[in-house]
Amino acid sequence: MANLTPMTAPSAFRTLAASVWRAPNDPTLLGVVDVEFTAARAFLARYNTLFDAKITPTHLAGRAAGLLLAKHPEANALIGARRIWLRDSADVFYLIASEDGRNLTGRKIAAADSVSLAETERRLRRATAAVRAGEDDVFGQSHDTLRRLPLWLARPVVRLVGFITGALGLDVPAIGATADPYGGAMISALGMYGFDTGFGALMPGSDCGFMILLMELRDRPWVVGDRVE
Repeated sequence: MANLTPMTAPSAFRTLAASVWRAPNDPTLLGVVDVEFTAARAFLARYNTLFDAKITPTHLAGRAAGLLLAKHPEANALIGARRIWLRDSADVFYLIASEDGRNLTGRKIAAADSVSLAETERRLRRATAAVRAGEDDVFGQSHDTLRRLPLWLARPVVRLVGFITGALGLDVPAIGATADPYGGAMISALGMYGFDTGFGALMPGSDCGFMILLMELRDRPWVVGDRVE
């Protein structure tokens, strides 16, 4: 048997993943959609110039997810302890990498369908700066608690907290966990890693209906009418 060395100070996300994920027994739909982005890229350039913003495809996808949840409330459901609940707000969670990519956290934009792209970008920029400076006032306390727990104890604690914040819709102030912390959809960008195709697993207990992963923008042949351009 190979010699094993204990990992020192694993990130909160690594502890979470090791504690929570099991065999993928729950039904899951995975899909890939190629989007012709020329017009959207031009729109982002005009928008950023007009509003002095730094909007990216990630913000655009999050805005689209918020509009979708607002238009189709049945997709914005939360599985409770006794019944299925419909959220009254189209909240979208953006994943944020920190600690040079070793940790993963994020920020929820409440009522994402009614928040402008510029305001979304400003909120996420502030949140990202706070997270990467170690000043995360949303998940900081819960991450610190998770880091201190051994895996055998982290597993039932994470599941219990997920049940309380999700199915029961209650806060757990002792560890800084809030009710329904992730909203109806998650957004993550994998383009920075050069992925052409990728899939992400929704974290058990997140209670999100779906996740959108954005890949790298690339030039490629595209059929326009009867021509390949």
